[in-house]
Amino acid sequence: MNANSYKNYLNDFIDIQIDKLSELEQEISSCEKGDKDYIMGQIMGYYDSLTILRSQAELFNIDLPKLQNLNLEKYLMLK
Repeated sequence: MNANSYKNYLNDFIDIQIDKLSELEQEISSCEKGDKDYIMGQIMGYYDSLTILRSQAELFNIDLPKLQNLNLEKYLMLK
């Protein structure tokens, strides 16, 4: 497998994770109160994955522009 395959895989993974966060953002705004904790748990999982990817990319000097400018903390403030 060449380097472009890994790069494309990583970019697709990031896109999918960000899309999932966006879906959960929409879902939490219209769900019942009892479901909010469950959705916030899912959001935390995506948040953790993406923050780990971002910090590891920095350590390995991997350029991931989609994560550099992404405000992940905003998802932690959803209610």
